[in-house]
Amino acid sequence: MAAPSASGTGIINKPTAYGATSQVTSTNLNAHVDNAVFNANAVSSTINVGDDGTGLFVIDGSITTAKTSFLGTVDVTANSTVRILSKQSDGQYDSVTPSGDVTMSQAGAITIANDAVTTDKILNSNVTLAKVANIADDRVLGNISGGAAAPSELTAANVVTMLGTSLINPASIDDNTESVTFSNGLIVKFGSQTGNGSETVTFDTAFPNKIYTVVLSPRSNGGSSTTQLMIGSMSTSSFIVYLGSASEHVNWIAIGR
Repeated sequence: MAAPSASGTGIINKPTAYGATSQVTSTNLNAHVDNAVFNANAVSSTINVGDDGTGLFVIDGSITTAKTSFLGTVDVTANSTVRILSKQSDGQYDSVTPSGDVTMSQAGAITIANDAVTTDKILNSNVTLAKVANIADDRVLGNISGGAAAPSELTAANVVTMLGTSLINPASIDDNTESVTFSNGLIVKFGSQTGNGSETVTFDTAFPNKIYTVVLSPRSNGGSSTTQLMIGSMSTSSFIVYLGSASEHVNWIAIGR
């Protein structure tokens, strides 16, 4: 077979006629054609890739985004707007701009918008104490604004004001044992004693832990003694009071816990 010759741009002349059963195979064509340039739009979508592995060879990076029709609407304009391909309900892909609570830079960095993380997006019991802002020393978190509000740092004085009289209100009063028990564990017992000389006063029920002090009222009689109205040994169950030589009457208060 004689070698084809070019008689015009893009035209290959074949001086030797092929027979009716002759074929132009890829081997024969490759032997005579070093390269070829197709006119614009010359390759249509009807060209198929063969099942035997043969097909159309395309140089890497030569298919532009505009040529990928299966992607649908694609923005090929160069600008600073970040766009991604998103598959649509029609099965094609459109170029869309990320929006909402999450945005993306052209470098691929993802940014979550301020105030975008809501309570429902945080798993219960997963905000640790280390993630809570530091508070000043000797402070507690609470709210004394008078209405619903975010917690703030409260001083000891704020806490006392907030609790009010609940700090000193008794948790219980027992007339039978003549005692008052406060919510902080402090116990006050009270009573009276009449006599002269050394008198032992026994509490109806002992202090569970410790006695701190006993306070006596002024005597109600005029007797005199160097030891009158003095307190002797104290314990969680009793104390000793020294009255005058005449019959004396005193009221007492004992404090313990």
